[in-house]
Amino acid sequence: MNFVLESEELTAILHRVYDNIMVDMEELKAKRNGTCSLSHEDANLKSVNELQIPPRVRIRGRPKNRLGSKLDK
Repeated sequence: MNFVLESEELTAILHRVYDNIMVDMEELKAKRNGTCSLSHEDANLKSVNELQIPPRVRIRGRPKNRLGSKLDK
């Protein structure tokens, strides 16, 4: 039981630290871009969306030479 309480406390601490870091990063990004700072909730939502969107990968070469092309056959 004690372990569960400690685990919940640590989880809450980690969430707070993560939220604070995300806000700090958004403020630094806003300073670099010369834009206004976002609110705490907006910064978190925007950061989560950036993490969920997969990066665009450029594909080079002919289709038969692309990685995974043999798996499609």
